[in-house]
Amino acid sequence: MNVRSLLAVSALCLSTTACEGPIGPAGPAGPVGQPGSGLKQQFICDGFADLVGDGRGFGLQHNIYRFHDGSVMTTCEVDGGMDQSSSTRLYKGDQNGAAPAACYLTFDADTSSAGYWEFRLSEEEMASLATYHDTASALNGRVFRAPCKVY
Repeated sequence: MNVRSLLAVSALCLSTTACEGPIGPAGPAGPVGQPGSGLKQQFICDGFADLVGDGRGFGLQHNIYRFHDGSVMTTCEVDGGMDQSSSTRLYKGDQNGAAPAACYLTFDADTSSAGYWEFRLSEEEMASLATYHDTASALNGRVFRAPCKVY
């Protein structure tokens, strides 16, 4: 390395470290968040889809989180042991699907033919109603109930 290169590297090192100093005091607190943005209500819905009445089937779960500003976050899951599918949806309060906390996921209940599940909260029944959709399946349109706990 020649003298010029050494001086250039030394100057670069000094200029990058010489600008550091002690950490200053904390700044002022930020503005208060919008009122009503916290969690208002939570539904945890668990059920089982007994497909042919012999106890074999899928676990169903639908979780709904309602916020004070009207927005909704919902998750749904079908668990078939070795196979599983889940989905998450976010809705503004006035958006279609927010009131029933609609959640959709793909998961074939029987044959591989593009079946999907639709979860909707029924507050009258205090349950999530999970409907299986697949026109190629004998289970098409079948509704399974997942009772909810409210927190």
